[in-house]
Amino acid sequence: MAARLEKTAKAIGLVTIGEKTAGLLADFLRLRPLSKTDEMYSFDWKEGVVYRLGARWKCRMVAPLPADQAPRTPESDRAAEAAVAESLDDFGWADYYDNRLASWGDQGMPYNEGTGVLRQRFSIPTTTQFRHWYLFIPGCDEDSWVYLNGQLVVEHSVASTGLTPDDLWNHPVIAEVTDALKFSYAENFIALRIFNRTKFGGILASVYLVASDRPLTPAEVYNAVPVTTLFGCSPKFEH
Repeated sequence: MAARLEKTAKAIGLVTIGEKTAGLLADFLRLRPLSKTDEMYSFDWKEGVVYRLGARWKCRMVAPLPADQAPRTPESDRAAEAAVAESLDDFGWADYYDNRLASWGDQGMPYNEGTGVLRQRFSIPTTTQFRHWYLFIPGCDEDSWVYLNGQLVVEHSVASTGLTPDDLWNHPVIAEVTDALKFSYAENFIALRIFNRTKFGGILASVYLVASDRPLTPAEVYNAVPVTTLFGCSPKFEH
């Protein structure tokens, strides 16, 4: 029976199997990466390839705000403008891991509230060309500005989306980044400026690149990544 199950699963492309408990998997905080490895890895999907970026980022709170300090607004983060520059030396910044379900306050930052910057360098280890590449971040807590090779590729904030902070933190960040990426093993630089008003702070799950030869909708980008939850389920795009 086990052999038959394995054969059938491979034939239909089954990725995970598990129990689903209604009401417990409502937000992206529950998303888990396919692997606990910290290294970058890739897998094919029906229309292209998906790369999961490495789990380790360099992190610094550039404008920390104690929880009892008000007002907490993104206008206080001018120091972040210099912190997203590729030329900045981030040696000595703290390590932050996006696959540990732990806020930046739990990973050595002085506070969860305020503005922090996450930085990472990576290369795409392939010469295969696809016409469209999309960045997919399951959740940033809360307002986020994403820079790729010095270019602001997406703003995902209360102001740009019209969402409230309570809705923004687990809403996926998805943007086409084809024109900003460097290919054929060239080094890429990504920086995330994140402003958090309260509680968690940081990235809620692993960050992905999704490649395809045709334009994709946000739902298609999301569903190309078979991310698993604590219960082994793959929730579908609901935003």
